[in-house]
Amino acid sequence: MGKTIFSLYRGLIVTSALVILFLACSGCTENPGGGAMDRITADPGQIPDVMTSSATEPGSQENEHSLPASHTPTRSAPVSITVHSAFKTMKIKDTNPISGNIFIVINMTIENLDEKIPYFVNETTVDITGGGLITQKVYGMLSNPFSWGSIPPKSSKTGEMVFGVKATTEQFTLTLRDEQGNTILTKPIGSLPLGTYDQSPGSDSTPPESASAKTLNVTIHSAQKTTKIQDTHPLPGNIYVVINMTIENLALSEPFVANENTIDITGGGPMTQKIYDRVANPFYWGTIPPKSSKTGEIVFGVKESTNQFTLTLLDERKQVLLSKPIGTLSTGPYLPSLGNTGLLSATNFTSVIEGLDTPEKVTEYADARFTFTYHDGCISYPPEEFFRVQEGDCKDYATFLSYVLAHHGYDTQIVAFKYFKDDKRYGHVVTLFKENDGSMYYVTTPVVSTMRAVTSIDDLLKKECSRLGIPTIANYTIVPAGSVDTCVL
Repeated sequence: MGKTIFSLYRGLIVTSALVILFLACSGCTENPGGGAMDRITADPGQIPDVMTSSATEPGSQENEHSLPASHTPTRSAPVSITVHSAFKTMKIKDTNPISGNIFIVINMTIENLDEKIPYFVNETTVDITGGGLITQKVYGMLSNPFSWGSIPPKSSKTGEMVFGVKATTEQFTLTLRDEQGNTILTKPIGSLPLGTYDQSPGSDSTPPESASAKTLNVTIHSAQKTTKIQDTHPLPGNIYVVINMTIENLALSEPFVANENTIDITGGGPMTQKIYDRVANPFYWGTIPPKSSKTGEIVFGVKESTNQFTLTLLDERKQVLLSKPIGTLSTGPYLPSLGNTGLLSATNFTSVIEGLDTPEKVTEYADARFTFTYHDGCISYPPEEFFRVQEGDCKDYATFLSYVLAHHGYDTQIVAFKYFKDDKRYGHVVTLFKENDGSMYYVTTPVVSTMRAVTSIDDLLKKECSRLGIPTIANYTIVPAGSVDTCVL
């Protein structure tokens, strides 16, 4: 009997011990590595950065409370941007950008498309090419500033943001990020015009084109990029933009002064003054009186990387009067007289010759189509062969040019001559022709589209002596147009 009671008592003790051990162990959780991880209790307002492994396992059902409320999960398109106006400006009220920079003012609406999570707008979540936000610094100077803070789910916020960017920046893209710095939206906005900021209440801060249209009008007849204008090339990294335009002054009493300071373009500035003599129809600087206009070609030197162009007219105080978007431009040879650039790629010799019916057309064509390459001797390629091989030297150009001009009825000759320079003997060949009014010109390589006026053969030879830097011509000969034998005894 005593043994039975003792056995029962011992069993009770063992059972109790097992129960106590089980209860004690139930307060522990085994982590994936096999060790124990203490339960974390957050202080009020503190968010624990802890998530059980089951939340990341494939096929597991995510607990809606497994992520802290302030953490933004990855989202494909939680926001959208509508840009109402965007422009560059050098001044906002009495504030100027730092040296080398410019202000970008964008009036935009950001809409939060998410149904549960707010979107926070501040200096770290909105970015732009070439700089960053400075809205807070000029907040009191804006008529409708975009205030930082939360945009609740399924709602939007509208206002003006100001960015400080490098003045050399030409193409702009807006970027929205989440609070962890991940990009969630990019919106290209391209190139932007230069404008003035209007601080009046209710202003949409757009460049004052509507007001300017009452005083100025620009008509663009042609616009192109080119790497060469006759024998002139742009600086390294740059390209020429040639715009044939008419500027009309619609004002009743105020003149418009056109010069390098009042006409501007994206990525560069005008340089017509430096190459007036190489442009077929240059736009001459000066005053455009009220109710009158001026037409001509303006040459700009711009960064080669510039893709989108906007023409800007300013007054003498640098205030924008008119902005005219031009968009993208094609690159090609400068051919103001040729017009039909399809001739350059045409392969039918007869049709091309028929199309080159003026001295301007045939000389521009020769400059653009042929490559100067020296070959020995004084016998030139026949015109059709030169057309086919597309390269040759002065005698080949002269034979071809004289042949085409004579075909169209111009009185044309070839002048070949010998001269000495630095005790060495040289030869050269040029084309001489008369216009219908009797005026005489000659053309010579390397830039045959430059037509030099002369009065006689002797005058031509004197001009060549000056051009070549020699005292005299040793000997010369005159041969008929189209001749392939340009030898001088």
